[in-house]
Amino acid sequence: MMYEDSKVAFIRTTVKLPFLPIYVNCLHTMTSIKNDNVLVIDALPFGVISRLEMIYNEIDPRTTELVNNYSLDVPGIFYPFKNLICKVITRWNDVNWDEDLPLKIRRQLAIDSNFIDFYGKSDRVGDANKQLKLPIPRTKDSILNN
Repeated sequence: MMYEDSKVAFIRTTVKLPFLPIYVNCLHTMTSIKNDNVLVIDALPFGVISRLEMIYNEIDPRTTELVNNYSLDVPGIFYPFKNLICKVITRWNDVNWDEDLPLKIRRQLAIDSNFIDFYGKSDRVGDANKQLKLPIPRTKDSILNN
């Protein structure tokens, strides 16, 4: 994390190029936009720019639909690889969501047990008798298991 405040975050990551033993740096910018949706702009190697708009649609208080709208700007020389780049980005996003799922489940269980962001009890009516069994294991294919 290079910088973060209530509306924006700048993140630097190091990623391995597919099929090659080469690691490169990437810069990711996450910005809160209208209605608490998120705009992610990634500066990827070789001048590739990825834009992702994450739109959250609340279905009910416990269910939210996430719609990801991707766009990709690639230099002309890499245009033949645009579909491959899109697949790599989508796969990377899927892995991140799989990694985050146990944390999201744990947080929801705490909220259901009347905790507010792990700081204490709330006045919210919820299922306080629900058994909260921790720790929640990582997914079987988690990169942290390697």
